Amino acid sequence: MEAEKLENLAKLKFDENLAKDILDILKWIEILNEVPEFEPLYSPIGEFSTLREDEPERWDFGDVLDCAPNRLGKFIRFLSPIGRKT
Repeated sequence: MEAEKLENLAKLKFDENLAKDILDILKWIEILNEVPEFEPLYSPIGEFSTLREDEPERWDFGDVLDCAPNRLGKFIRFLSPIGRKT
C-alpha cells in the first residue's frame, strides 16, 4: 500500500522487486525512529584539550616554487591524470 502511495507521489511505476526493497527500507526507518534519544557520553578530553589560535599561513609564490620538485621557469610541471606529461 505504501509503495503505491510513493509511486503516485513520485509519478513513477515500480516493479515488484523495487517496491519490495522500498518497503523494506521504510520498515528499517520505522525501527530507527523507535530508538530513544539519549545524552551524549561524557568525555574528559574536551575539558583538558587546549586549542591554538587559528592563523592562516602566508605563502610567497617563490616559496611554493621552491617546494615544487619539477618546474619549468615559473610553472610547476606535473603528470596529468591520463599519464601525459604537461
